[in-house]
Amino acid sequence: MIPIQYIIKATDVAVAAEQTQTALEAGLRWIHLSMPEASDAEVLPVAEVLRKMCSEHNATFIIEDHLEVVKAVKADGAFLSAADLPVGKARMELGEEFLLATTVHDMEDVRRWRRESADYLWLIPDPEADALIVYADTLRQMYEEDIPTPVCTVVSSFSAAAAQEILATGVRGLALNGPLAGLDLGA
Repeated sequence: MIPIQYIIKATDVAVAAEQTQTALEAGLRWIHLSMPEASDAEVLPVAEVLRKMCSEHNATFIIEDHLEVVKAVKADGAFLSAADLPVGKARMELGEEFLLATTVHDMEDVRRWRRESADYLWLIPDPEADALIVYADTLRQMYEEDIPTPVCTVVSSFSAAAAQEILATGVRGLALNGPLAGLDLGA
């Protein structure tokens, strides 16, 4: 099966739970809650429900940015989207038991986040670049520089064939930022 992180953007508990249940029933085992504009108080009830659901399905649960909520619900980790929240600072606050990730755009970013101990990276190329070339070049440079950090990329939708083409570059997983309807996970 293609390794997929499913991004939940719903702010309503019932909608977020329904989307999570659909993803878990489809066999996905990595849920990412993204509510960057919400307060911790707004994120907490959604996170509590999703944490329980993920635990019941042995799925990894990641929360975007809200470190206090990550700790409160004992999520598996945090994705750091805010530029003012460096991985090193989050690592000091959360400790080693939580996964930490952030977005990178090029090798300079990769090197910086490696120094700060990110557990995995989302590689998001410039929209005008050929993404497959960026993935392949970045992963080749990471290999040459002995940087073993796993790399994912974000997609809005895909077919199994397109996903395999992306994964062939060395990308280790996909973060799906779109509907599950019609998702073709392939064999």
